[in-house]
Amino acid sequence: MDDRFYFEKSNLKNNEISFSQQESRHISLVRRLKIGDKINAFCGDGYDYFLQISQISKNIVTANVISKKYNITNSNKHLTVFLAVIKNDALNTVVENLTQLNVEKLVLYHSQYSNAKVSHDKLDKLKNISIQSCKQCERAKILEICILDKKQVIEELSNYNLTILAYENEKNNYSNLNFENVNNVAIIVGCEGGFSPVEVDEFDKAHVKSISLGKTILKAEVACTVLAGCVMNSLGQWGR
Repeated sequence: MDDRFYFEKSNLKNNEISFSQQESRHISLVRRLKIGDKINAFCGDGYDYFLQISQISKNIVTANVISKKYNITNSNKHLTVFLAVIKNDALNTVVENLTQLNVEKLVLYHSQYSNAKVSHDKLDKLKNISIQSCKQCERAKILEICILDKKQVIEELSNYNLTILAYENEKNNYSNLNFENVNNVAIIVGCEGGFSPVEVDEFDKAHVKSISLGKTILKAEVACTVLAGCVMNSLGQWGR
Protein backbone atom coordinates (compact mmCIF):
# COMPACT_ATOMS: atom_id res chain seq x y z
CA MET A 1 0.00 0.00 0.00
CA ASP A 2 1.25 3.50 -0.83
CA ASP A 3 2.19 5.90 1.94
CA ARG A 4 -1.08 7.45 3.09
CA PHE A 5 -1.51 10.16 5.69
CA TYR A 6 -4.20 12.29 7.32
CA PHE A 7 -4.45 16.07 7.54
CA GLU A 8 -7.07 18.48 8.87
CA LYS A 9 -8.96 20.28 6.09
CA SER A 10 -8.19 23.60 7.80
CA ASN A 11 -4.48 22.94 7.16
CA LEU A 12 -4.98 23.11 3.39
CA LYS A 13 -4.13 26.63 2.25
CA ASN A 14 -3.10 27.91 -1.17
CA ASN A 15 -2.68 24.37 -2.48
CA GLU A 16 -0.27 23.51 0.32
CA ILE A 17 -0.89 21.12 3.22
CA SER A 18 0.68 21.25 6.67
CA PHE A 19 0.58 18.01 8.62
CA SER A 20 0.14 17.73 12.37
CA GLN A 21 3.18 17.14 14.56
CA GLN A 22 2.23 13.48 14.98
CA GLU A 23 1.83 12.84 11.26
CA SER A 24 4.92 14.89 10.48
CA ARG A 25 7.03 12.76 12.80
CA HIS A 26 5.61 9.62 11.22
CA ILE A 27 6.46 10.91 7.74
CA SER A 28 9.99 12.03 8.55
CA LEU A 29 11.14 9.72 11.35
CA VAL A 30 9.20 6.49 10.85
CA ARG A 31 8.72 6.38 7.08
CA ARG A 32 11.94 8.39 6.54
CA LEU A 33 10.49 10.23 3.54
CA LYS A 34 12.37 13.11 1.96
CA ILE A 35 11.65 16.39 0.21
CA GLY A 36 10.39 15.59 -3.29
CA ASP A 37 8.83 12.26 -2.30
CA LYS A 38 5.20 11.73 -3.35
CA ILE A 39 2.53 10.65 -0.88
CA ASN A 40 -1.22 10.07 -0.69
CA ALA A 41 -3.30 11.89 1.95
CA PHE A 42 -6.92 12.46 2.94
CA CYS A 43 -8.85 14.79 5.22
CA GLY A 44 -12.26 13.13 5.45
CA ASP A 45 -13.97 15.03 2.61
CA GLY A 46 -14.13 11.97 0.34
CA TYR A 47 -11.12 12.86 -1.80
CA ASP A 48 -7.65 11.35 -2.07
CA TYR A 49 -4.97 14.03 -2.33
CA PHE A 50 -1.77 13.29 -4.24
CA LEU A 51 1.08 15.35 -2.82
CA GLN A 52 4.76 16.08 -3.12
CA ILE A 53 6.69 16.86 0.06
CA SER A 54 8.04 20.41 -0.12
CA GLN A 55 9.48 20.95 3.36
CA ILE A 56 10.56 18.88 6.34
CA SER A 57 11.45 20.50 9.64
CA LYS A 58 11.74 19.07 13.14
CA ASN A 59 8.02 18.89 13.82
CA ILE A 60 6.20 20.03 10.68
CA VAL A 61 6.03 18.54 7.20
CA THR A 62 4.41 20.45 4.34
CA ALA A 63 3.46 19.20 0.91
CA ASN A 64 2.10 20.64 -2.32
CA VAL A 65 -1.10 19.29 -3.89
CA ILE A 66 -0.42 17.75 -7.30
CA SER A 67 -3.99 16.52 -7.84
CA LYS A 68 -6.99 15.07 -6.03
CA LYS A 69 -9.47 12.34 -6.92
CA TYR A 70 -12.83 11.29 -5.49
CA ASN A 71 -12.29 8.04 -3.60
CA ILE A 72 -13.93 5.02 -5.28
CA THR A 73 -14.98 3.50 -1.93
CA ASN A 74 -17.41 6.35 -1.22
CA SER A 75 -21.03 5.26 -1.05
CA ASN A 76 -24.14 7.02 -2.34
CA LYS A 77 -26.15 5.22 0.33
CA HIS A 78 -26.32 6.41 3.92
CA LEU A 79 -26.16 4.18 6.99
CA THR A 80 -26.22 5.41 10.59
CA VAL A 81 -25.71 3.16 13.60
CA PHE A 82 -27.34 4.05 16.92
CA LEU A 83 -25.50 2.18 19.66
CA ALA A 84 -26.18 2.12 23.39
CA VAL A 85 -22.83 2.77 25.05
CA ILE A 86 -20.62 -0.28 25.57
CA LYS A 87 -17.20 -0.81 27.16
CA ASN A 88 -14.19 1.00 25.70
CA ASP A 89 -12.41 -1.93 24.04
CA ALA A 90 -15.61 -3.13 22.40
CA LEU A 91 -16.50 0.41 21.33
CA ASN A 92 -13.07 0.85 19.76
CA THR A 93 -13.67 -2.33 17.74
CA VAL A 94 -17.06 -1.03 16.60
CA VAL A 95 -15.56 2.23 15.32
CA GLU A 96 -12.83 0.37 13.45
CA ASN A 97 -15.27 -2.06 11.84
CA LEU A 98 -17.96 0.48 10.93
CA THR A 99 -15.36 2.68 9.24
CA GLN A 100 -14.27 -0.23 7.06
CA LEU A 101 -17.91 -1.06 6.23
CA ASN A 102 -18.53 2.45 4.86
CA VAL A 103 -20.97 3.44 7.60
CA GLU A 104 -21.52 7.18 7.59
CA LYS A 105 -22.35 7.93 11.21
CA LEU A 106 -22.25 6.40 14.70
CA VAL A 107 -24.59 7.82 17.34
CA LEU A 108 -23.86 6.85 20.94
CA TYR A 109 -26.46 7.11 23.69
CA HIS A 110 -26.95 5.87 27.25
CA SER A 111 -29.75 3.32 27.52
CA GLN A 112 -31.50 2.04 30.62
CA TYR A 113 -29.18 -0.98 30.85
CA SER A 114 -25.92 0.78 29.91
CA ASN A 115 -23.17 0.12 32.45
CA ALA A 116 -20.44 1.92 30.53
CA LYS A 117 -20.15 5.68 30.17
CA VAL A 118 -18.93 7.85 27.34
CA SER A 119 -18.11 11.55 27.39
CA HIS A 120 -17.37 14.07 24.66
CA ASP A 121 -13.68 13.84 25.64
CA LYS A 122 -13.68 10.28 24.26
CA LEU A 123 -14.77 11.42 20.79
CA ASP A 124 -11.30 12.59 19.75
CA LYS A 125 -9.86 9.16 20.59
CA LEU A 126 -12.61 7.43 18.61
CA LYS A 127 -12.01 9.78 15.68
CA ASN A 128 -8.35 8.79 15.65
CA ILE A 129 -9.32 5.11 15.56
CA SER A 130 -11.50 5.82 12.53
CA ILE A 131 -8.63 7.72 10.86
CA GLN A 132 -6.27 4.77 11.34
CA SER A 133 -8.92 2.42 9.95
CA CYS A 134 -9.35 4.71 6.92
CA LYS A 135 -5.62 4.50 6.26
CA GLN A 136 -5.66 0.71 6.32
CA CYS A 137 -8.76 0.18 4.15
CA GLU A 138 -8.06 3.18 1.88
CA ARG A 139 -11.26 5.02 2.67
CA ALA A 140 -11.38 8.81 2.44
CA LYS A 141 -14.34 9.52 4.72
CA ILE A 142 -14.03 9.35 8.49
CA LEU A 143 -16.85 7.88 10.55
CA GLU A 144 -18.87 10.74 12.04
CA ILE A 145 -19.36 10.10 15.77
CA CYS A 146 -21.62 11.95 18.19
CA ILE A 147 -23.43 11.53 21.51
CA LEU A 148 -27.17 12.11 21.89
CA ASP A 149 -29.58 11.61 24.75
CA LYS A 150 -32.48 9.18 24.45
CA LYS A 151 -35.04 11.84 23.53
CA GLN A 152 -32.81 13.17 20.76
CA VAL A 153 -32.34 9.63 19.42
CA ILE A 154 -36.10 9.08 19.12
CA GLU A 155 -36.51 12.42 17.36
CA GLU A 156 -33.64 11.66 14.99
CA LEU A 157 -35.19 8.39 13.77
CA SER A 158 -37.79 10.21 11.66
CA ASN A 159 -35.02 11.28 9.26
CA TYR A 160 -34.51 7.79 7.81
CA ASN A 161 -36.28 5.79 5.08
CA LEU A 162 -35.85 2.63 7.13
CA THR A 163 -34.92 2.10 10.77
CA ILE A 164 -34.00 -1.36 12.04
CA LEU A 165 -33.89 -2.50 15.68
CA ALA A 166 -31.80 -5.57 16.50
CA TYR A 167 -33.94 -7.24 19.18
CA GLU A 168 -33.34 -10.80 20.35
CA ASN A 169 -36.99 -11.43 21.31
CA GLU A 170 -38.37 -10.47 17.90
CA LYS A 171 -39.77 -13.24 15.64
CA ASN A 172 -39.30 -11.40 12.35
CA ASN A 173 -35.90 -11.79 10.75
CA TYR A 174 -33.74 -9.74 8.40
CA SER A 175 -35.14 -11.35 5.24
CA ASN A 176 -38.52 -9.69 5.90
CA LEU A 177 -37.10 -6.20 5.33
CA ASN A 178 -37.74 -4.32 2.09
CA PHE A 179 -34.91 -2.14 0.76
CA GLU A 180 -36.60 -1.04 -2.45
CA ASN A 181 -36.11 2.72 -3.04
CA VAL A 182 -34.27 2.98 0.29
CA ASN A 183 -31.03 4.96 0.52
CA ASN A 184 -31.00 6.29 4.09
CA VAL A 185 -31.01 3.60 6.78
CA ALA A 186 -30.53 3.56 10.55
CA ILE A 187 -29.86 0.53 12.71
CA ILE A 188 -30.23 0.42 16.49
CA VAL A 189 -28.20 -1.94 18.66
CA GLY A 190 -28.39 -2.24 22.43
CA CYS A 191 -25.65 -2.58 25.00
CA GLU A 192 -24.59 -5.82 26.71
CA GLY A 193 -27.85 -5.89 28.71
CA GLY A 194 -30.08 -5.38 25.68
CA PHE A 195 -33.21 -3.22 25.69
CA SER A 196 -35.75 -2.75 28.45
CA PRO A 197 -39.45 -3.31 27.62
CA VAL A 198 -39.99 0.44 27.94
CA GLU A 199 -37.28 1.16 25.36
CA VAL A 200 -38.68 -1.41 22.94
CA ASP A 201 -42.08 0.26 23.25
CA GLU A 202 -40.53 3.70 22.60
CA PHE A 203 -38.85 2.45 19.45
CA ASP A 204 -42.03 0.70 18.33
CA LYS A 205 -43.93 3.99 18.56
CA ALA A 206 -41.21 5.56 16.39
CA HIS A 207 -42.13 3.07 13.61
CA VAL A 208 -38.92 1.09 13.92
CA LYS A 209 -38.70 -2.34 12.24
CA SER A 210 -37.65 -4.91 14.85
CA ILE A 211 -35.76 -7.96 13.64
CA SER A 212 -33.93 -10.92 15.13
CA LEU A 213 -30.39 -11.75 14.09
CA GLY A 214 -30.98 -15.45 14.70
CA LYS A 215 -31.11 -17.90 17.59
CA THR A 216 -27.60 -17.05 18.78
CA ILE A 217 -27.35 -13.95 21.00
CA LEU A 218 -24.59 -11.74 19.63
CA LYS A 219 -22.42 -9.37 21.62
CA ALA A 220 -23.11 -5.71 20.86
CA GLU A 221 -19.93 -5.14 18.87
CA VAL A 222 -20.57 -8.27 16.77
CA ALA A 223 -24.24 -7.36 16.20
CA CYS A 224 -23.18 -3.90 14.98
CA THR A 225 -20.71 -5.33 12.50
CA VAL A 226 -22.98 -8.13 11.23
CA LEU A 227 -26.06 -5.94 10.80
CA ALA A 228 -24.13 -3.07 9.21
CA GLY A 229 -22.56 -5.50 6.75
CA CYS A 230 -25.96 -7.01 5.89
CA VAL A 231 -27.49 -3.58 5.30
CA MET A 232 -24.65 -2.37 3.09
CA ASN A 233 -24.99 -5.57 1.05
CA SER A 234 -28.76 -5.05 0.73
CA LEU A 235 -28.12 -1.48 -0.42
CA GLY A 236 -25.93 -2.83 -3.22
CA GLN A 237 -22.63 -1.54 -1.86
CA TRP A 238 -20.52 -4.69 -2.18
CA GLY A 239 -20.19 -4.60 -5.97
CA ARG A 240 -17.44 -2.81 -7.88
